[in-house]
Amino acid sequence: MNILQLPAKALRCTLQHCQLLDILNFSFVSKKTKNLAKSLHRFVFLVIVDIDDSVEIKIKPTQRHGQLKFTFFL
Repeated sequence: MNILQLPAKALRCTLQHCQLLDILNFSFVSKKTKNLAKSLHRFVFLVIVDIDDSVEIKIKPTQRHGQLKFTFFL
């Protein structure tokens, strides 16, 4: 069964229990999944953006969790 075939309430409940990285990956699938991810209103503790020879984005979901790091090379 495709996750998007779940009833709306079950899908939302499932996504609310996902880790931030899983929700981020899910949001890249389509416009529908992006809008579903945005509708969860998940907040992060800290976002740091460093721009140099590359763009580095660090996301810290909460004070007690580690950070996610994305690097984009120019």
